[in-house]
Amino acid sequence: MERYDVNNHLFYDGYNLDNAILANPEFVNYVLKLINKHVFCGKGHLTLIPYFDGKVKEDGGVSGIVLGDGFHFTCHTFSYQNTVFVDYFGDNDKKKLVETILLAVFNTNDYDMGSKDIKGNFGKHIIIRPSVLTLDEAKKMVELVLNKIVMTPINKLLICEKDSHNFDILQPIAESHISFHRKNDEMVVDAFSCKYFDVQKFLDLFNTDGEFIEVNRGLKYKKTLKRG
Repeated sequence: MERYDVNNHLFYDGYNLDNAILANPEFVNYVLKLINKHVFCGKGHLTLIPYFDGKVKEDGGVSGIVLGDGFHFTCHTFSYQNTVFVDYFGDNDKKKLVETILLAVFNTNDYDMGSKDIKGNFGKHIIIRPSVLTLDEAKKMVELVLNKIVMTPINKLLICEKDSHNFDILQPIAESHISFHRKNDEMVVDAFSCKYFDVQKFLDLFNTDGEFIEVNRGLKYKKTLKRG
């Protein structure tokens, strides 16, 4: 299967992993620190969110986030499902380094890097480049997105701001994350959910001229995997 390469993004879905590792916030924090040190030169802000008290037990796990000026790294473990989903947004020339770290820390041969051609067993990852928004407008748009596609926030909105025209915000959700990155006159928005949502409802909120990238996640996931 050909890997689906998207500029500035890297996707990693790992399966059949040890439940104890995926449920361990210290392990996820270790991964965040490695990425922040070696990929982002220590310039990111780290957020760790253990999530085991949701309405659906099998959604339980740990969300780890690194957010900074023009980049993010998110690591979402689903410990009851022995699965981890990772998203990197940043410099293209750092993608190989990120991949090397992920392959080392998760140490599983059962993984994939995303595809546009095969239907995944989890939700969609949608990437768009809409008309630019100010920071205040982007904050309001996050609320609209959450309501429109029915997602569950699990933490306050994370913000890295230079000014109203250069900022990075990320909303952690039980299903994964929604992020907005603006640099001058360019904006990138991505919505990654581990449950299915109505993509058209999401797109209708933005002026995208119908242009978007859709990446399927969880291609190799099997519900027969051993649960912890």
